[in-house]
Amino acid sequence: LKDTVLYAAFHSKTDVISAADLNFSQSEPDADDSLTLRKPQKDKEKIIEAYRRSGSWTGAAKLLGISERALIEQRKKHCIGKKGEPEV
Repeated sequence: LKDTVLYAAFHSKTDVISAADLNFSQSEPDADDSLTLRKPQKDKEKIIEAYRRSGSWTGAAKLLGISERALIEQRKKHCIGKKGEPEV
């Protein structure tokens, strides 16, 4: 939210931020069908790829078309660390 407000303040042409100055599409990637979790043996790679593409777990969940809570459970199931690395 902070980044969005700073972005809007910087790009606003007036002293007042309007809806036109806000750009929410940057932080909301569309779900990517190629990353849909359907095959358990490939899910781990898809989760890591979604994180790599989006740069965040929130974005990865959106790319995968699942909730953040479901992604947390999938990360635990597949032993994926906070930075997208496989855990030992």
